[in-house]
Amino acid sequence: IAKELNSFHTMGVIRVRDRLPSDKPVPVLWVTRQTKEADGTWKFKARCVLRGDLQQKGLDFQDTFSYTGDYTAYKIIASLAVLPGWTLHAGDISTAFLYAPIDQDNVVIDLPHFYDDAKAGVNVSASSRQRVGVLLKNMYGARQAPRNFHLHLAQKLHGREYKQLTTMPSIFHRRVEGKHVIGSFYVDDGLSTQSGKVGSSADGKFLEDVQTDFSLKTKNLEDGQIILGMHTRWDGADGRVKLSVGMKIEQIAKMAGLEDANTVSTPMIKNGYRLILEDTGDADTKFPYASVVGACNWIASVCRPDIAYTVSILSRFLQQPRPRAVIAAKHLVRYLLGTLPLGITYRRS
Repeated sequence: IAKELNSFHTMGVIRVRDRLPSDKPVPVLWVTRQTKEADGTWKFKARCVLRGDLQQKGLDFQDTFSYTGDYTAYKIIASLAVLPGWTLHAGDISTAFLYAPIDQDNVVIDLPHFYDDAKAGVNVSASSRQRVGVLLKNMYGARQAPRNFHLHLAQKLHGREYKQLTTMPSIFHRRVEGKHVIGSFYVDDGLSTQSGKVGSSADGKFLEDVQTDFSLKTKNLEDGQIILGMHTRWDGADGRVKLSVGMKIEQIAKMAGLEDANTVSTPMIKNGYRLILEDTGDADTKFPYASVVGACNWIASVCRPDIAYTVSILSRFLQQPRPRAVIAAKHLVRYLLGTLPLGITYRRS
């Protein structure tokens, strides 16, 4: 929390002023969570977020659409990195949204709990209702925050001669010293590749350029890192990039209560679709069927096409998951547990 508040002060996110009778401040709240790193350690995070669901269009925000990186963009970059001489780099921007100026000059918010503007010479009590904050930069949770950040990032990169692809504007490209430099960001997570060494930086030219305007922490992909929920490992010597989701599968198994279940070798029970259709039993409301199938659908779309057919069948029974549909969903989870290392591997050929 202290680190987050320090970022607010350092980056000038809020201007404190007296509350006016006409003010309708948007509430803020603290969100805390634990995340498991690729090395198995746990990281604790706290984020002060704006209640974007309470913002009013035309008053607190206007446009919200934003080009942003997705799994397709990341897979394109990862597939290029297996070419001879190409390298793969990753990094994340700390408190990314706080860098971008707000596009509205009248977004008034409640002051966050624990907030003290003593550094700015203002004495603010955490419980005070006599003062409010005026946003000068974006906050997480704001409806326009992703758009403003992407426009800010694009502006900085355009100033360094990067161009956005016409068919996929979330990918930036430029040529430096005759080498291709390609990169993309999904909110604060960046991935880049280049067709050879450019300059003296070992972190890649794209991330080096981003780092001049943003606080960016690089990741060593040769040790394996979690990027967009995928465990990404790059082996430059063998020209290989592997994407897998073992940690996500373990989370699904825990949600389904199947952490210690026996594994199976097929994703679907025998004659599964016919048996489910013929089932006349009552719907099972205790098993988290929709959550399990939804999570498996994400896995299938990211890097496990081998379960796509099974997920498509199970998705037809989300409203009333009968006993055999639940059995099939559990069977799928047991199959995923038995195939944790599987994923998509891009190889040099």
